[in-house]
Amino acid sequence: RRVERAGLYDSWNGLTAEEALTLKVDGISGATYTSEAVILCVQKRLEIYLGQKKNQKADIWGLVRTGGSIGVIGLALLCYFFPSKARPYRLYLLALSIVFLGFLQGSFLSIEGTYHWLATGFPITIQWLLIGLFVLAVILPLITNKPFYCTWVCPFGAAQELMGKITKRKLRIPQRWYKALTLIRPYLLVLIVVLLLLGFVGDLSQWEPFTAFIFRSATIWVLVLAGLMLLASIFVNHPWCRFFCPTGQLLENVRKCSPRNLRRAEAHQ
Repeated sequence: RRVERAGLYDSWNGLTAEEALTLKVDGISGATYTSEAVILCVQKRLEIYLGQKKNQKADIWGLVRTGGSIGVIGLALLCYFFPSKARPYRLYLLALSIVFLGFLQGSFLSIEGTYHWLATGFPITIQWLLIGLFVLAVILPLITNKPFYCTWVCPFGAAQELMGKITKRKLRIPQRWYKALTLIRPYLLVLIVVLLLLGFVGDLSQWEPFTAFIFRSATIWVLVLAGLMLLASIFVNHPWCRFFCPTGQLLENVRKCSPRNLRRAEAHQ
């Protein structure tokens, strides 16, 4: 639907076969793999029809996006393992995460992405960067008992933190309200799992604000949700991360299964 709404299917209308083959057509944000598959299919059929190959040019912009994203993840790993030396680079990491992993690459972990991977398999050849990030987000907390993705990588978390620097004066949430708010995130994850088990899947991307980075195809609801959370971040530290994010809760549940936490639980018993 995103590809159709963006008018991709009309890109070659009115062109000769030769013109259509040489036309540079960009993929659609929010439907990158689908649109690239359509474009590749059209190009292959045109090559067969004309009996010639399309001249392939290096995707410089793609290399910049991928290289920048790898650099951000590498910097996050350095900050993760050497947190005492990370403070001077924190703002740079936040900004780079928003730019590369958020707007340019659209590489963020989500309930939607995790569900599709579990349902259809891990497409390593085309989503190797995001799958690698997912592996780090799961394995590192199990080894070190410290969160990695939510603290150092998540572009929406970075956006909230930057918004929070607008003012140091924050709202003081009463303790009973705070406890009630912290219950929303785990119960929201349980609700999503129950709906999946009952077959009421729907569009899981609407449950989280992450696709707002792909604003050309993001729905109004997602844009409003992201805007409200960013606005709230000025007065409350990381409101989405702390009170609502089901992906963060899922990763936190994984971290609680680390050997260190399990040994601690056994000691208390």
